[in-house]
Amino acid sequence: MGYIIGIGILSILLVIFILWLRFSLKSRFNLESYIILLLMEDGIRERQKIEFQEWIQKRNFKNASELHRQACFIISYIANSFAKKDLSFFGAHKILWNFKSR
Repeated sequence: MGYIIGIGILSILLVIFILWLRFSLKSRFNLESYIILLLMEDGIRERQKIEFQEWIQKRNFKNASELHRQACFIISYIANSFAKKDLSFFGAHKILWNFKSR
C-alpha cells in the first residue's frame, strides 16, 4: 500500500515539475523574443523606453530592491503580453530574417 502512495506522490511531483519547466521555458522564450524586438526595432524600443520610464516615475518604491523586483515583473509581463498578441515570436523571426536577407 505504501508503495502505491509513494508512486502516486512521485507522479504528482513529476507533473508539477513538468508544468513548472514548461512555464519557465515559455517565459524565457518570450523574454528572448522581446529582447530581439527591442534590439532590432528602433520604434518599438523608443516607445517601450518612454513607457517604462513613465511607469518608474509614476510609482512609489521603498528602495532600489523593490524597484528592481517590480521592474523585472513588469518586463516579464510585457514580454508575455507581446507573445499573446503574436508580436514577439513571429515579429522577432521576421525582423531577424529580413535583416539577414538584406
